[in-house]
Amino acid sequence: METQMASPSLGRCSLWLLLLGLLLPSASAQALSYREAVLRAVGQLNEKSSEVNLYRLLELDPPPKDAEDQGARKPVSFRVKETVCPRTSQQPPEQCDFKENGLVKQCVGTVSLDTSNDEFDLNCNEVEDWGARKPASFRVKETVCPRMTQQPPEQCDFKENGLVKQCVGTVSLDPSNDQFDLNCNEVEDWGARKPASFRVKETVCPRMTQQPPEQCDFKENGLVKQCVGTVSLDPSNDQFDLNCNELVKQCVGTLSLDRSDDQFGLNCNEDEDLGTRKPVSFTVKETLCPRMTQQPVEQCDFQEKGWVKQCVGTVTLDLSNDQFDLNCNESFPVMARPAPMVIHL
Repeated sequence: METQMASPSLGRCSLWLLLLGLLLPSASAQALSYREAVLRAVGQLNEKSSEVNLYRLLELDPPPKDAEDQGARKPVSFRVKETVCPRTSQQPPEQCDFKENGLVKQCVGTVSLDTSNDEFDLNCNEVEDWGARKPASFRVKETVCPRMTQQPPEQCDFKENGLVKQCVGTVSLDPSNDQFDLNCNEVEDWGARKPASFRVKETVCPRMTQQPPEQCDFKENGLVKQCVGTVSLDPSNDQFDLNCNELVKQCVGTLSLDRSDDQFGLNCNEDEDLGTRKPVSFTVKETLCPRMTQQPVEQCDFQEKGWVKQCVGTVTLDLSNDQFDLNCNESFPVMARPAPMVIHL
């Protein structure tokens, strides 16, 4: 009887346990949070990676509205950044510091919140790290727009022969960060053409040798040409607009109009070659002006009985070359000539 009486009770107990098991999810079926699912995916990315260092979650976009639905795969979008930990260390990425200027990757795809399903479908591509400051080097040029107009610079035309500045430093790619560290200095405008005036002289090297002219000696009594025009400072622009003319010779003398008389008396001199040093000999005399006044010497009167120096050497006619080779020696001071004496007898 006892056995018969116990059978219904045992059946009812088993039924309750079965119902309870259906109502309560098992531990293996518990859902991960949206962030936990992403961290699990990051861990698996590191396991499958062939790169040197581990990556750690940097930024996670907001989850979708149905993130609590355990069964469906969830779309995710997040960024990971390279850390200082080697991948072989197998250290948890969350314990690793981010590497300065480390690579940043944008990952987009789907993950599962089901703990029993560790499959994911992600595509990760390298992107710029907005948080890191980036080195920058660029040029700016003065425009025709006054600063107080507050007009967008992109709508302003460049000012002809306007100032150009070279800026070097760092900037941030983060639109919410308008801080920068730049040093801008005025430079030549490579784009603008520059006026040029110079002289060239014939060398001893034949043109077909294609030898650099700087390695060729000037030809004695070689032709000299004056070149005037414009050039560009831009190394990538080899265009120029120059007009070079041979320096003429000035001839003075006499000739005959008789065709049968080919005799003439002419003296022809070529225009001065500015690069050639010229011999000089001249005399200077002490003036009344102290040297520290820096007054033009042409405005100073000669000092009576001042010292006189004889200078001999060479100078150049090139205004851009202020070098000279002179030897100046003192001579006796110039004595005033005594007035003639008149004797009355």
